[in-house]
Amino acid sequence: METVDREPVELEHGLSPARSVPVRGYGRIAARGFVWVFLLGGFGKVAGFLAQLVLGWLLSKDDYAVYAIAIAATSVFAAVRDAGLSRILIQRGKEYNALASPVLQLALIFNLAGAAMLVAAAPLVGRVYGTTELLPLMLVMAVTFVLATPAMVFEAKLLADLRFGRTVRIQAGSILLNYTSMIVFALLGLGPMSFVLPTVLVAIYETIASGISAGFLPNRKRLTWGLARDLIGSSIWIMMGTLAITLITQADYLVIGKLQAQTLGVYFFGCQMAIGFAAILGTGIRAVLMPTLSQFSDQVERFSSAYVHSVRTSTFLFMPFCVLAAVASPPLIDLCWSGKWNEARPVVVIMTLGLVFRMLTPVALAALEARGAWSMRAGLLWIDACGTIAGAIIGCMLGELWQIAACVAGSRAIMAVVQCIAAGWVSHARAGQVLGAIVPSTMLATGCGAIAWFATEALLPDANQWVSAAALGSLFAILFAAGSRLMMPARLEDAVKLIATLRPGRKQSVAINTATP
Repeated sequence: METVDREPVELEHGLSPARSVPVRGYGRIAARGFVWVFLLGGFGKVAGFLAQLVLGWLLSKDDYAVYAIAIAATSVFAAVRDAGLSRILIQRGKEYNALASPVLQLALIFNLAGAAMLVAAAPLVGRVYGTTELLPLMLVMAVTFVLATPAMVFEAKLLADLRFGRTVRIQAGSILLNYTSMIVFALLGLGPMSFVLPTVLVAIYETIASGISAGFLPNRKRLTWGLARDLIGSSIWIMMGTLAITLITQADYLVIGKLQAQTLGVYFFGCQMAIGFAAILGTGIRAVLMPTLSQFSDQVERFSSAYVHSVRTSTFLFMPFCVLAAVASPPLIDLCWSGKWNEARPVVVIMTLGLVFRMLTPVALAALEARGAWSMRAGLLWIDACGTIAGAIIGCMLGELWQIAACVAGSRAIMAVVQCIAAGWVSHARAGQVLGAIVPSTMLATGCGAIAWFATEALLPDANQWVSAAALGSLFAILFAAGSRLMMPARLEDAVKLIATLRPGRKQSVAINTATP
């Protein structure tokens, strides 16, 4: 039997775990990071829903459609944003003092270039989609490109030092500021501008908050041509991957806006309801796993075990959350907007069910980044992007809104599993191990969701929508908890232990179980 060593690990208060913690101690830190990310995702979901509740009344379908095109077109130019340097800075966190200032200078050059290209392209995009409202929105986003540059460097420092709690608190402040200011601007009658003006405020806030936490720049080293060439050599693959991610998340809006413009506003609203929190969780998962896995990327067995364990834990935590959101959303949408957005209900359900697998993509990407497999990462993402575009085109050809959502969500779900298996191969984990980490929790969550939905429809056919939603959620929670206890007690115990890491008194020093990464 393997001996379990336990060592105290300082997690906050200015220490740098990336330099002071033995390799075998990172498992517990990553566990805490996962819990922080889950809490942030929950907070973001609640805050986003409340903001959407208000914005859904204040703004029109046309406002949502204009913003969907603006954010999708802008995201294409966002591929050059930071040149992927934040990922390199996190991966090479031990060199932060030497790289921080040069990286900031190089990132600023790329961001200024991206902003200039965006400004130049804005009039053309407006003509293609036949609206003049796009121009001011894209100009504001160009300003945000530049303002957000310092925050990227400071946040990389926090993540490289594994200070996940601090990062999550800053992100929670960003979410609150973003949604609150959206509502204020909408009340002032600014229409689609209400979506983009908050990004300026958020960029300023994150620069100040993360700068204070990270200690701002450690020095003023100048960028040299040799260092720039070294950084750009890796960043090219990252930028290609970033562009692919942009197409994965935004290209369907551009396709629908051109082929079925009349449905774009409803489709975009449904997607925001379904996958808005997924972006928060996805970014958080990668932020936790990538720097943690990078600490022992040269240890094959441990890295493989850590990757499979991460897939298993993510599946167990996020699958029930996605399934419950899918089955409970239709009555809530009808209740909250009195039928105004009922057309979006199938989009919400289908896209949320697609997240059952899509939430695994950040885990796979984190493993690929930690291993420095930038070219494979880019290749997989481009295949994914092509699938999203093809799905949107096929869905538009079929005609119905739910068919568009099904084609896009189906393509993304299939690619998520493929990415997990490919990342497992890079991590020296067999496909059977990866699928074994995914399938049990997925089957249990979807089965419990189906039973809860059919039971509620059969037993409470004429009940009030609030009663139906409450009954459905409660029944699902009971079924999943009982099923986990009977069929997957080890995973349930792991989840409870994860939550226990946030108990008061465990912040400064926690015991590390080195048997499991």
